Amino acid sequence: MSDPQACLLQRALDAHERCPGADCPFFDDGECRLQDLKADIDTNPQLARFLLDLRARLSSQGGWQPFRRIGRPVQR
Repeated sequence: MSDPQACLLQRALDAHERCPGADCPFFDDGECRLQDLKADIDTNPQLARFLLDLRARLSSQGGWQPFRRIGRPVQR
């Protein structure tokens, strides 16, 4: 992933955030490790929110504070 792309998690919630790349705890060896879960993340907003919350907690340990947007509420 040489060019910055949209964050997979934010995109699943109809929001936009540029991929933080190496500053994200889910980014390793030059790629987003969540790509294999893309189909699950795209169809499960609760999973995307959970992973964003986890990313925020993990990132705060390293000093990076993401700007987090909450997507539309889940229709039940």
